[in-house]
Amino acid sequence: MILDVVYNHTAEGNELGPVISFRGLANRVYYVVAPQGQFYNYSGCGNTFNCNHPAVRQFVLDSLRYWVRGTSPWAVGFAVNDARTLCDVIYPRCL
Repeated sequence: MILDVVYNHTAEGNELGPVISFRGLANRVYYVVAPQGQFYNYSGCGNTFNCNHPAVRQFVLDSLRYWVRGTSPWAVGFAVNDARTLCDVIYPRCL
């Protein structure tokens, strides 16, 4: 595997983790956040990507379309490790 794309968390850990990609831009948009500002950790990786937000949902779907359409010669298959997250993206209230 050359690239592993996940849609249920990022590499940034919890609210105290490093700022690498989405953390700090709009935490309540990109992450599932408690009222006091702590990140919910349903993924077991320190944070949970907020796939129920329209902007995040669009990001995930655009990313999937990029790989499915063969824009990149590197995509040769998919492995969905967290089907619930993908389900939440496609059918936001399915679970």
